[in-house]
Formats: sequence, C-alpha cells, structure tokens
Amino acid sequence: MLWSRKVKPVISTPDDTAHQDIVLAQTGDAAAFTRLVRAHQGAVRLYARRLCGGRDDLADDMAQETFLTAHRKLRSFKGQGSFEGWLKRITTTQFLMAMRTDKRHKRLKDGLTAEGEALDQHRLQPSKYAGEKADLDKALGHLAEAERLCVVLCYAGEYSHAEAAQLTGMPLGTVKSHVTRGVKKLKTLLSADQSQKVSS
Repeated sequence: MLWSRKVKPVISTPDDTAHQDIVLAQTGDAAAFTRLVRAHQGAVRLYARRLCGGRDDLADDMAQETFLTAHRKLRSFKGQGSFEGWLKRITTTQFLMAMRTDKRHKRLKDGLTAEGEALDQHRLQPSKYAGEKADLDKALGHLAEAERLCVVLCYAGEYSHAEAAQLTGMPLGTVKSHVTRGVKKLKTLLSADQSQKVSS
C-alpha cells in the first residue's frame, strides 16, 4: 500500500510577489509595472517631497519622472539592493539634474537659501510647525538647500556621507558639516514645536 504525504501549499510572501512583479515587468508586463508603481509611489513621493523642501508640485513631477525612468531602465535592475532603494537613487539623480537645469528649481533655490539665512539671524516661531506628520517636512523646508539635500540623502535616502559626497559633487567634509548643522537645526525646530504643544 502506498502512503501519500500531504504537501503543504506554497504561500507567497509580499517579497515573493514583489519579485515576481519585477520579473514580469522586466518582460513588458504593464499590469505588473502598475502594481510596482502602486506599491512604491507613496515612499518615492515622500522622499521627493523631502528633497524639494515640501514643494508638492515639484515633488510630484520628480516622482512621475522617476517611474518613467524606472520603466525605461527596468531591465538594468539586477536585484542588488531593494527595488525601493533603486527607485530612490533614480529620484536623487532627477533632483540633482533639476538643481542644475530647471529654472523653477533655481527660483526655489534662491528662496530657500534666503529663508535659511534668515533663520540663522532671527528666532523661529514654533507655531509655524503645527501639525503631526507635516512637522518634519515643514522643518526641512526651512533648512538651507545644501543642508536639506545632505540630510535627506543621508537619512531618508540612507546614503553614507561618502556616497552623498559623490552624488552631489561636494567634498566629504562639507557633506558632514551640512548634515551636522541640518540635524541640529531640525532638533531645535522640532523640540521648540514640542515645547509649544506641551505648554498649550
């Protein structure tokens, strides 16, 4: 008499499904690519928004361009690192290109640089940072552009200081200084906001 063993069904994990979607999308499956966009668009947009200092219109353009570029270059993704990390590298490249070429970004750069210098000379009004989730984004928008860029790359983008230096073309010491100053300003802004909320 033959005994049959019950075979457990294979349960696919979210990682397996994501990997399958990447493989399918690389072969031209539009539905699989759409699923990848839906799964990662929130994280990419948030990352772009932080790079842009809270400018939603610019962040949306950059996120859209990220996915268009990802679609064109999808076959170059070899699975080294996470897919989301690969998308964020594309977003970073888009942002750095925009810094160099986009006239809209030049106006943004001039405005944010002036704001950053003004913040160094005047006391901040903590009430400007009311809200929960938006506190960090608003505070990031008040850093000088180079500080915000380096902080976002090293924290949200998870790049090392050396990688951020390579991406931006800044000397390593300059990147470290911008990160240190930026983080210090963020702590001041966010702790002042918390103090204001507690005393209210």
